Amino acid sequence: MSDGGRERVTEAFARLFPAALLCAFLLFFFYRQIHDYDIWFHLVVGREMAHNGALPKTMFYLLPLLGEPTNYIEWGFGLAQHLAYATAGFSGMALLNSVLATGALLFAYSAAVGRKSWLHPAALLALAIIAWSFRTRTEYRAEMVLFLALGITFWALERFMECGQWRKLVPIPLCALILSQAHPSSLLIVPLIGAYGIEALRTPPSGATRAGSLVALAGSAGLALLLACVNPYGWRQVALPVIAHLADLSNPDLMYAVTEYQPVMATDFRSTYIVLVLLAIPAVLLAPRHRIAAGLLLAVFGGLAFLYARNIGLFALVLTIPAVRLALRVWPQELPAWPSRAAAAAVPLAFLMAFPLWRGDWGSGPVPQVFPEQSVSYLRTHLPRARVFNFIDYGGYLAWALGREATVFADSHDTAMNRAAELHDGVFQAEPGWQDVLERYRINAIFTPTLMSYSGRLITLVVPLANDNNWQLVNVEDAGLLFVRSDLAPATVIDKREIWRHMLVEAQWVLDTYPDHPQPWLARALAQEALGDVGQALLSRRRFDASQRR
Repeated sequence: MSDGGRERVTEAFARLFPAALLCAFLLFFFYRQIHDYDIWFHLVVGREMAHNGALPKTMFYLLPLLGEPTNYIEWGFGLAQHLAYATAGFSGMALLNSVLATGALLFAYSAAVGRKSWLHPAALLALAIIAWSFRTRTEYRAEMVLFLALGITFWALERFMECGQWRKLVPIPLCALILSQAHPSSLLIVPLIGAYGIEALRTPPSGATRAGSLVALAGSAGLALLLACVNPYGWRQVALPVIAHLADLSNPDLMYAVTEYQPVMATDFRSTYIVLVLLAIPAVLLAPRHRIAAGLLLAVFGGLAFLYARNIGLFALVLTIPAVRLALRVWPQELPAWPSRAAAAAVPLAFLMAFPLWRGDWGSGPVPQVFPEQSVSYLRTHLPRARVFNFIDYGGYLAWALGREATVFADSHDTAMNRAAELHDGVFQAEPGWQDVLERYRINAIFTPTLMSYSGRLITLVVPLANDNNWQLVNVEDAGLLFVRSDLAPATVIDKREIWRHMLVEAQWVLDTYPDHPQPWLARALAQEALGDVGQALLSRRRFDASQRR
């Protein structure tokens, strides 16, 4: 090889090695076990598509909706995850999840560092903070594809703002097209384009006019929305975020019971949010460029995260570019030679390795004891064709783990209320006639926790089940309780007093995270009364009354 060839290889290696090294660290950081419920119904749909070679047009696994027209708006994500599982098991799924998260951050990070080293200590420190906060929403959700699409959009917009060439915007409509197959959120690309359009009004890109810049940006937004409509569900898929939000507002019980719909300061994400806000303020005030775009986007997505904890991942992603640029600006340029810089860079890289190990969720497959694995094992052995009435959170896992022969009652795959969800709510609230619903659908197993996970509110059905001889308790695990019909129960069943003991455990889990919630104290009192501990029950009721008054 000639000297010129060696120099080119050396230059290419010097340019690519830092990016590859950082990519490896982030892939490790985001390689995590499954803790979120939603991934399972995605896998159910992906498995059905692989089996039949087509997107299902009717419901095939929820008992009250069997054969009815329905939609699977995130089919692309489910198919991708199923193929990853079919190829490499849970390890393949974990790697795909990690690639999506890593790609989202690296595209934004690339735009922020520009021509500086990817291993610059200041940039790495800012990235580590963002990655720590971003990780709260990287749990095998379809919105991971949204994060990647937004990361690429930021990268494309930053490149456009450097030179004003419309070709730099081409990735944005393509991202919208792909995103609409995996997640109904292509509409969220538009605010990013709009913020940079306002920025271009003040400071147009080099070599471009204000009018030309606005035409190019508006054209990319219009084409993105047009291509996003090229999906099995058309324009409704694009408008769904607005439609679903209005539907959520009309369902106060859902808003109260589900963590991700709560204001972030009422959840255990509040410290993460405070860190992001404290970083966002100087990042905007000291922004060397694109301050208007950064300020607008951080205000919008920071406000969304404040209202709904589920948006904290979007807030973190939007903060990536201004945070990295802030770090580069305040970093002391007179720092000594490379040993000091290397030592400083090693700190955030070490954090990326240590944090997931400290959290204990690094790896692949389900987090132990989160999902009803023991109940599934029981049903697969004793009732392989089970018809399960299940608490809605666990419908996807049960449908996936029990296989195509079993059917479940409800899950959260649909953003709109449906008959399965309505019947589910009525039975779990033990409304009059709940036994008739179970008879009508020939239910032979019931799986449920005793309390709702965030609010700690009692699941009312547990009380009549504890006194109903038609249902026997056959399994108790952290995820919940499994009941089967008495004529299908084994000779030896579990004492139903275990229901109340498990309720005490679940109440304590809620109180450990949300000590001000009143409902767990009421559940504790009920369980203690059932177990004959009258004195403790009285104390729990007093705590409930005190919490209610606060």
